[in-house]
Amino acid sequence: MKKSIGSLLTVALVTTLVASLTGCTILNAILGEYTEPEFDIREARVLVPAFRDGRMFHYESTRGDAVGNAVAMQLQSEGGCQLVGDHEVEDGVIRGDYPDPPPWGQLGADAGADFVVLGWLRSVKVSDDVVYGMLQGSAEVRVEVWDTREKRAVHKKTFTVKFPEDTNKEVTPVGEITEMQLEKKLLSRAAVKIGHIYCGEHHRR
Repeated sequence: MKKSIGSLLTVALVTTLVASLTGCTILNAILGEYTEPEFDIREARVLVPAFRDGRMFHYESTRGDAVGNAVAMQLQSEGGCQLVGDHEVEDGVIRGDYPDPPPWGQLGADAGADFVVLGWLRSVKVSDDVVYGMLQGSAEVRVEVWDTREKRAVHKKTFTVKFPEDTNKEVTPVGEITEMQLEKKLLSRAAVKIGHIYCGEHHRR
């Protein structure tokens, strides 16, 4: 029994040393490679207002509300972010209490957040224009992070997501999925992308 325990401890020690020497962790060995976030807000207190949607401002679009909530959940689950309630901010925006643009840095600080994550759905397209009878979708999204201590935007990024990912090769026949369902998949992909930008990404094996 003592020999078995000693052997197990030796194997564990060797495994740990090999992992450290190769720059890997046991977690990475299980989950795959890990990509660090472009801008790290993991475990921070975060305020995520509803996204702007085209010409509609924050809290004017049901779709913008849904994407904002999806991004908040992604940041919480993937990066351990603590979500700060946005009810007072929402009420103030709807009443028109703030200038355009609102003082996001100060609003976030007043709410007790470290960062404010703002988003804008600049365009969302779902159509069968490329191939008749085949649905494809794309969305151009703008996202930025405000540091509530510095009262300024400290990271900005614009990106495009597609569904299917390779629209040159993949299409979805009309009838297999509705335009609304495809749009939801597209915007879900955008929320996941934002989670990766600010919380990193595990590339599962």
